[in-house]
Amino acid sequence: MDRARFLTLALAVCGGVLLGLAGPPGVFPGAEFLVVPGLALLFEVCSRDRGRKLALYIFGVVALGTVAWSLRHVAVVGLVLICVLGGLYMLGLCWVVRATGRGLGDGAVPWVSALGWTAFETVRSHFPWIPYPHGQVSHAFYEQLWLLRPVANVGEAGMNFLVALLAAGGLALLRRRSVLPLASCVLLWGLLSIPFAPAEPVGAPIRVALVQHALPSYADQPGVRPQLRGELAQLRPFAEEMFAEEMGMVDLSVWPESAWGMAGADEPRFLRDVATELGRSGVLLAGGAGRPSKSEPGRYCGAAFLTNFDGDVLGVREKRYRVPIGEFLPPFVAWLRWFFPGMPNVREGRDLPIPALPDGRQIGLLICFENAFPAAFAKLATEGASLFAVVSWEGWYRLGTELDQMLAMSVFRALETGSPVLRATNDGITAIVDGDGRIIDRLPVGRAGILRGETQPSRASRAAVRWGESLAAALLGVLILFGLIAVACIRRQGAA
Repeated sequence: MDRARFLTLALAVCGGVLLGLAGPPGVFPGAEFLVVPGLALLFEVCSRDRGRKLALYIFGVVALGTVAWSLRHVAVVGLVLICVLGGLYMLGLCWVVRATGRGLGDGAVPWVSALGWTAFETVRSHFPWIPYPHGQVSHAFYEQLWLLRPVANVGEAGMNFLVALLAAGGLALLRRRSVLPLASCVLLWGLLSIPFAPAEPVGAPIRVALVQHALPSYADQPGVRPQLRGELAQLRPFAEEMFAEEMGMVDLSVWPESAWGMAGADEPRFLRDVATELGRSGVLLAGGAGRPSKSEPGRYCGAAFLTNFDGDVLGVREKRYRVPIGEFLPPFVAWLRWFFPGMPNVREGRDLPIPALPDGRQIGLLICFENAFPAAFAKLATEGASLFAVVSWEGWYRLGTELDQMLAMSVFRALETGSPVLRATNDGITAIVDGDGRIIDRLPVGRAGILRGETQPSRASRAAVRWGESLAAALLGVLILFGLIAVACIRRQGAA
């Protein structure tokens, strides 16, 4: 390998490592800012003539492999697919950037680089059957809320574009080509930080108690000895602690996904049992349980229930965003079921009416992986939700960095909707996030406990809710348009 190829490869590896180090939770204070040099190194590799293809593929594998490393515990096939696709995404990004440079000139390269990266984040987050929205570059700043103000106006995709444009503009300035991309990025960032739709409170604050039971289901998890999920007797001590007189009053208790077990055929009786074991007069319960399918024997879907002390159902959410490999097999790997009949086969949930509290305020219930998708929250926000509760079971990450990534996405969902997000998880990270994206309080990872606090339901008519997903599609469309124009220009130059 000659020196030029080696240098290109080294730049790619360094860039991928920097992105991995920057992502939540960040390996040291300020690590989140490493995303900028990490992306700049990627764009530099795209401009090189020798060794760039292999280097870019390795960049994609390193960057996404680092982010998704926790998946090795539950879905090695999924981890491999994510890494393979990551390399292919980078090759596609490079082709568009170089074609644009040849066809439209160097002045367009920073803009297309930023659009290309945004397209990469969008495609991998919505890829059919195997979406992987974790660890996007903007998520690195989830604790730097002063930088995330544009999220309310342009959502996750728009924030990814700004971060990528900052890196591409900085690289253009270092090359002494143009200051315009960087100056435009700073101006856009400032304008989009203006709060065009501040959140408005809805009703009185709600006193909440979020349970993190830390009862693992895998023998290699640290802490409590392995136990089965869904045994209500295991959860009774948490209810007793929650309702101890010295702890104060609670309006809403939230329990993790699957904590209540399987609802069974007699669902009303099951919920009455839950309320008897875990509830108290005047307190609402929200929690997760499996819901068997009546039309497909042997199959079930994940569900979250909102009930009162008597076990009366105030609303149900069925899980609509399932975990690939972990909960269902995408069509292209369905053949695995021939060799492993016990592979998961969770059905997709139905679209049900949004639950409402007794005073009429609506609460958006979401389950685990749904936390990662802006569209899931946007739909509930447009239906009137002023408070979100995410019930999650993330034990398969074995206390890995995916837990911090899920919390980062909850911060983004709060910023996009202007409504608080409550997270109740089995072993972390249980947290209260207010409507401005601030993490009010959280429990340590892997420790059992009850997080108590008060949250103010709120709503905001924000652009991120109205057209956040459309913006992502529009940015992808602009990139395709740039590519077509560049190809046309190259052909015209060749004909001349």
